[in-house]
Amino acid sequence: MARTKSRMTAFSRLMLFMLFIGPLAYIAASYYNGQDGIKNITNTIQKGKDKVSTILSDKEEPTTPSSDGSNISSKSTTSINGETTVSSTPDQSYQIKRLKNQLEELDLENRQLRRTIRELKAELEAK
Repeated sequence: MARTKSRMTAFSRLMLFMLFIGPLAYIAASYYNGQDGIKNITNTIQKGKDKVSTILSDKEEPTTPSSDGSNISSKSTTSINGETTVSSTPDQSYQIKRLKNQLEELDLENRQLRRTIRELKAELEAK
């Protein structure tokens, strides 16, 4: 009697998991955590498309990986005394401004907290 049951190899099980069950589990976990899983996936795909189009349009510019994993393209020039300077892109300058503002806010908060600590220490010593 011929066997009609087909067997599934380990690789085909892995592919089935990767293609169907994995994304479904991610979407379910995202909804459980209060996020929109489908929107997360579409945003990730869109970011990838944007990076590819940026890389294809800026082939002549060298790209350097940053600490967050994204590629930031920049042009470097050499001055007369041999020092290399890097000119920033508009996206980088926006990030620099944002980080400077955040640093100023944190510095102000730090000064206020130090003042509060001094006042509380003086109040404790007065008792």
